[in-house]
Order: sequence, then structure tokens, then C-alpha cells
Amino acid sequence: MMSLIQNIKFNNNHKPFQTQLQTDTSKIKTDTSVYVAADKTNNFYRLQPEQYNKLVQQNVNKSIQESTTQHTPRNYCN
Repeated sequence: MMSLIQNIKFNNNHKPFQTQLQTDTSKIKTDTSVYVAADKTNNFYRLQPEQYNKLVQQNVNKSIQESTTQHTPRNYCN
């Protein structure tokens, strides 16, 4: 029984999908970019942090401008 256990050999077989998955995950772990999910799809986009911050700032400013033009403040207090 002991000799049977000692004679076990494992093969290091990797499928192409597994090797591609391993290389992709290692690239993602070492990358300094930001991965952003898309709005309506399952896609992810890779952006530099500066570019991401710029897009977020533009989107916030656009939302603020739209809200101020659509709603005029009213004084409801008597």
C-alpha cells in the first residue's frame, strides 16, 4: 500500500483557457489602471486614474448644470 502511494505522479496539464485566464489575472493584479463597469452592458473599460477622475468630474458638473436649469428655486415660506 505504501509503495502504491509513493508511485503516484501528477501531470501538470493546463488547458489554453486556464493559461490565458492566469495571464489575464496576473496582468490585472499588477496593472495601475482603473477598471470601470459599463452602464448597460457587462463590459469593463480600463482607464488611467487621471482620465477616470476627469470623466467623473465632467459628469457631476453636467448633472448639476441640468438640475439648475430644469428646476428654478421657489420660496414656499410665507
